[in-house]
Amino acid sequence: HLGRTYRITHGIENVNLRTSWVYGPDFPRLRIPRDIVEAAVEERELHVPSGADSKIDHTYVDDFVDGTLRALDHPEHPYHAYHIASGTCPTVADMVDIVKKLVPGARISVGPGVYKHAGRVDIPRKGALDCTRAAQVFGYEPRFDLEAGLAAYVDQLRAERCP
Repeated sequence: HLGRTYRITHGIENVNLRTSWVYGPDFPRLRIPRDIVEAAVEERELHVPSGADSKIDHTYVDDFVDGTLRALDHPEHPYHAYHIASGTCPTVADMVDIVKKLVPGARISVGPGVYKHAGRVDIPRKGALDCTRAAQVFGYEPRFDLEAGLAAYVDQLRAERCP
């Protein structure tokens, strides 16, 4: 809101890019899918106690970077905010199934219910973000659905382990 106020009051261009659960190699946040992917690739067992039913719009880091650069390079913005996300909301159970497919023999699982940050705090329920504005104004289209993003993540981790 502060950025929008400066834009209106002082004419300073400000654009808000709203993301959702950005993930990928070397991304520092300690939460899914990082925990699940790293455990699978490192051949560690991992059980996340809850979260299978949570629907989350995960955004692969390459899509986030692409959307950000497109917004920065665009000469004029008719809106003060855009969503940069995947626009879909698979469940955490879907994520675990995908990782198991990508890493055969992975010993990962997730319990039922809502995902909790640090095992204590329920995540907010916000659903998929609508990226229509970003698509119309500066041509943002996510290239990575959850399976493609997880596959790229797994490939990168494997490459780092076995150069």
